[in-house]
Amino acid sequence: MIHKYVKKPENIRQIGESPYSGPIYIEDYVMTYIRQIFKEQSEEKIILMLGKEGEELAKGSTFIYGAIGVDFNVTDAVTDISEKDWSEAYEKIYKYFPGVTVMGWVCGVYMWNSKVDATINIIQRKYFSKESNIVFLFDLSECEEKIFKWKDGNLKEQTGYYIYYEKNPQMQAYMLEKNPELNQPEQELVADDAVKTFRKIIQKK
Repeated sequence: MIHKYVKKPENIRQIGESPYSGPIYIEDYVMTYIRQIFKEQSEEKIILMLGKEGEELAKGSTFIYGAIGVDFNVTDAVTDISEKDWSEAYEKIYKYFPGVTVMGWVCGVYMWNSKVDATINIIQRKYFSKESNIVFLFDLSECEEKIFKWKDGNLKEQTGYYIYYEKNPQMQAYMLEKNPELNQPEQELVADDAVKTFRKIIQKK
């Protein structure tokens, strides 16, 4: 299933203020997965954000419809991530999300300070330095979120982003494999009611 975004989604929820340019759209299943990870694991976890740039009527927008947790952490990323680690990460990407681009990354921090700022910038420059790549930070102590774009060699905080809602079987499949106890009959996942139920289960877990 190769996604292509040629217009902006209609079913959305705004987080923060409207951006002046280059809006970021993150699919609801992706946000559910990310928040679940940071409730269960420490700030050392890195998650890759996967998606596409918008085209035609959606040109200039960024769409994130996939996310995978990787086996390397922030400390590994500051030093060096091995080719083996990257290969394993891309195997997951190709398996669940064919045709995507790595649009950025996510990590959690307990307190934003100069040391954290330096660490985030090192990782961004080494691995996510493509123009408009994203870093999504969770402040685990304050339960706040910050989102940045890499512009002109610097991280620039964005005023807000959008969560959008659509059927996302790729992200469902990935989440179910990581949480087999949540497995349900395939036909149930197709129904809208089942989608809502699944999200509630994930959030409760």
